[in-house]
Amino acid sequence: MRYITLNEVEKTSLEKDIKSSSNYFFIQRATCILLSNSKIQIKKLSEHFNMTKKTIYQWFDLWEKGGLQGLKHKGGTGAKLKLSDVPKDYISMLVVANARNLKVVLEAISRDYGIIISKDTLKRYLKKS
Repeated sequence: MRYITLNEVEKTSLEKDIKSSSNYFFIQRATCILLSNSKIQIKKLSEHFNMTKKTIYQWFDLWEKGGLQGLKHKGGTGAKLKLSDVPKDYISMLVVANARNLKVVLEAISRDYGIIISKDTLKRYLKKS
């Protein structure tokens, strides 16, 4: 059995940060650490948070390696933007010139930057910018 044992300072700090945080991931991880301090088994924690036991162990590792900072959600996760290397003004110019035929825009981006995207991806990009 693996548990996290907290001293009073850590426990108080976790409770305070849970109340003041708006980050769902941090709140979930910190709450798990607090519950573990109450000697709740990993199986029960995984059921409570609807996570695998492996995920709970990873949260424990984050706490042990980095404390509060380790539990915070780090940026840079998720899929990277495909069009981040293509200048926005270049795409805008292409779209204005070929508003009725996005296939031409897609071919130009592919030819000039080597990036292959779908029409839907281009539409989502244009909607955001």
